[in-house]
Amino acid sequence: AGVPKAGLARIAGHLQRRHLPKGATIFKQGDPAREFCLLTSGRLEVTVAGGDPDSPPVGVIEAPSWFGELAIVTRQPRTATIRALTDSEVWVLPWADFNAVFKRHPELGRNLIITLCERIQRKDQDFLGQSTLAIERARLLNDLRERNEELAALAEVTRAVSASLDLDETLQTISTHAAQVTGSDSASIYLYDKGQDAFEVRASYNTPGEYLREAEEHRALGAGVAAEAPLAARSLIARTVAGRAPIQIPDVEATADYQGRDLLLRWNYRALLAVPLLLGVRVIGVMNVRRRRAGEFTKREVELVTTFARQSAVAIENARLFHEIEDKGHQLEIASKHKSQFLASMSHEL
Repeated sequence: AGVPKAGLARIAGHLQRRHLPKGATIFKQGDPAREFCLLTSGRLEVTVAGGDPDSPPVGVIEAPSWFGELAIVTRQPRTATIRALTDSEVWVLPWADFNAVFKRHPELGRNLIITLCERIQRKDQDFLGQSTLAIERARLLNDLRERNEELAALAEVTRAVSASLDLDETLQTISTHAAQVTGSDSASIYLYDKGQDAFEVRASYNTPGEYLREAEEHRALGAGVAAEAPLAARSLIARTVAGRAPIQIPDVEATADYQGRDLLLRWNYRALLAVPLLLGVRVIGVMNVRRRRAGEFTKREVELVTTFARQSAVAIENARLFHEIEDKGHQLEIASKHKSQFLASMSHEL
């Protein structure tokens, strides 16, 4: 899966071992999904509740195998009941650790989701005649594909932040993925210019230049001025800076007092989401995504843009540190050159 040995060792350290006697229930249909499971020995039966309380098993899980992944990935209740047919051994990974593992190693999550998609597609061939189940599986498959796209975007952004010292290129990559994974029409990253006390566009995805020029005429005020202005007079960026938290407008047309309402509607933008770029408690920029359709951004979409904003802040700080080190190196080089010239001069005089 491309995970280093040290990463695999950390994952193994979070696994919890369980011995299950024959007949023991691991989890029931409808239970909340809290764990990812690995079967290392024994056999398990899978049953789904129906009209008959004694529903026959719909499947048997043989060791070695893993199960319980679908509900934990989609955060849906368990869709089946799992019982031990024989004495069995299962290792479980709690949801919090499962989530942390895939945030640290996006490539592992991508491989898991690809495998899940393949499993669901194979199962659909068996249950094609059951329309309700087929519809539900199609929904789950779509959810998994969306998660795979999200993980791919996060992996690409992580690579860009780690590998590139070109800040503009990195921020361009981040703004592109922020728009694409949230189904937005455009995105921009604004960085705070202390000298101007204003936020300037540093990177954009699919944002018309003319729109940016018009928006520039009504530039967002800086943190100091924004905090003094009345709420209704603040731009979305200024509100985000003041609150240091994500803010969205689900329908610009329904917000009569919003400062940039006319400009946005003229460009057919209906929904906005702004997320601060935080370095500690200091706001160094704002990421803004826009849609041409009205509607609230989901909790998951807000979390994704927040993650991209966090990565942007890391990229900006990396670039600052690199230039600082580069500048100090240049100063040392000049000092060394002057020292050599001085010593050569003194030697000549002696």
